Amino acid sequence: EETVNELSRAEDSGFTVLESITKYFVMRAKLASKVLKYPSIKDYRLSVNELDEKEYINLRLCSQ
Repeated sequence: EETVNELSRAEDSGFTVLESITKYFVMRAKLASKVLKYPSIKDYRLSVNELDEKEYINLRLCSQ
């Protein structure tokens, strides 16, 4: 029973990571379209970089 519970938690964690990655790519695409639409606004470029850094940290924490 304990093994089944552990496998269930691992499966839930895997689904959470996949959902997080999907949300990340959707948000990144929205920001990238803003960068293309308004190339002179540097805040959009910075927001893409910040989102990338946030996702990198999130994935590093999930892999430990």
